[in-house]
Amino acid sequence: MIRIERGDEQFNCPKLQPTREAELGRVEAEIAAGVVVSGELLGKRYQEVRGALYTAQHRKCCYCESKCNSARWHTVEHFRPKLRYWWLTWTWDNLLFACHDCNNAKRDAFPLAEGSTPLEPRQAPPGAERPALIDPAADDPRTHIRFVPLQLGRWYPVDRSERGQAMLIALGWNDADALAQDGLVEQWQDHVASLEDVVRELRRAFTSEDGPRIRQTWTELTRRRRRASQPFVALTLDVLEWYLGREIERYALPLTVIPTPLPSPAHPWPNPPR
Repeated sequence: MIRIERGDEQFNCPKLQPTREAELGRVEAEIAAGVVVSGELLGKRYQEVRGALYTAQHRKCCYCESKCNSARWHTVEHFRPKLRYWWLTWTWDNLLFACHDCNNAKRDAFPLAEGSTPLEPRQAPPGAERPALIDPAADDPRTHIRFVPLQLGRWYPVDRSERGQAMLIALGWNDADALAQDGLVEQWQDHVASLEDVVRELRRAFTSEDGPRIRQTWTELTRRRRRASQPFVALTLDVLEWYLGREIERYALPLTVIPTPLPSPAHPWPNPPR
């Protein structure tokens, strides 16, 4: 998981504001009349942002970073669950694009930090509320979660904080058996295997102790793989740090995510019909 840039609502999804105003008015009137908040009441018009989020996140799931060939079969994720925070159902800063597996695993999970005060209805976040989960659009996930080789050399995410632990639990990533069943571990392992030649070439460059050559080789071999648009960037960074950490530190090599420019809203990637 890496930090994502959702971008500006008016620039990336100008149709959301009128939808939000209309839907909030409708739902508030229904609640005032005694209707209980439900998925049926909230409807599906938040799905209108799916294509914009899909584009903003480089066609990747906000959590597992897997590439999604189409937005069509995937979902709009509400960081704060819509049934508990119904007034944020159409709020741009609460919406993310997630693959079906991650969205289905997280569902309505939204634990709060100890001593945190939940938002009141219609209150804008964060107030005095402190989420226990990681918001990939507001936090740096790598502060809280890292990948390491564990069972039989397979790479798994491990927590580095209480929030990291809460996130792993919410996504079911603390359960190796569950991860194996949905195939995510195999995808991660294949990605690690794809980096073997990169690590080998970098080690060869490091033995030269030639600073300019090392920096050039690092740029040539890692720049594309560190781009935000690539799949499993967090795993890439953790693999490089695990095997080459001392050398990276010695030569002050950048081990960061490289932002990727988004297509213009005037010429976006094609989005399938909702």
